[in-house]
Amino acid sequence: MESIHNEPAKQELRRSMSRMRDSLELEKRKAAGMAASGHLIQWLKQRNSTSVMIYIAFRSELELTEAMQWSWDNGIKVIAPRSIAADHSLELYEINSLEQLQAGAYGIMEPDPAVSRKIDLSEPPDVVVAPGIAFASNGGRLGYGGGYYDRFAQKLRQSGKAIETIWVGAAYEQQLVDHLPTDKHDQFMDWLVTENGMRSVLKKK
Repeated sequence: MESIHNEPAKQELRRSMSRMRDSLELEKRKAAGMAASGHLIQWLKQRNSTSVMIYIAFRSELELTEAMQWSWDNGIKVIAPRSIAADHSLELYEINSLEQLQAGAYGIMEPDPAVSRKIDLSEPPDVVVAPGIAFASNGGRLGYGGGYYDRFAQKLRQSGKAIETIWVGAAYEQQLVDHLPTDKHDQFMDWLVTENGMRSVLKKK
């Protein structure tokens, strides 16, 4: 899906930003996750959101468990993605606890379809919180190269429901950069959340 021109630059950024993220101390990662969750919670309160899709953190990704727990405690539907490796697509499931997760594609914890309710695009999440290797100030996102979230965004647009969903990129402050190489199919974020707070994306390309 990615252009030949941009792919080498993206791959180099993936390597360097992944090394940087993995080098962060565990305690700092935990503290950052709690702080980012707090900012996300306050933002969700202000928006009166009724459903939120949140990724399940893998390896050194920013962890947002506290935001998920707050959502459950306050009657907000929590939706988690399940990766389908065969076609690089995402399936969505409502989960009510972390106990509904099991190891899925790539070893990432994902909803167990046997005990979770599948969500279709007739009821899209109010908010999608997406992980990434890096995010730019214009809302650009550098993912892992599989195109899962970009394909999901495309399906949302095709369903006519895309306008109802707000996209939030979640990362450590060190993962924010001034610019990223992007392609026309890349999904841009509306907001970014880090341990330092929420920020609105003012301009997209």
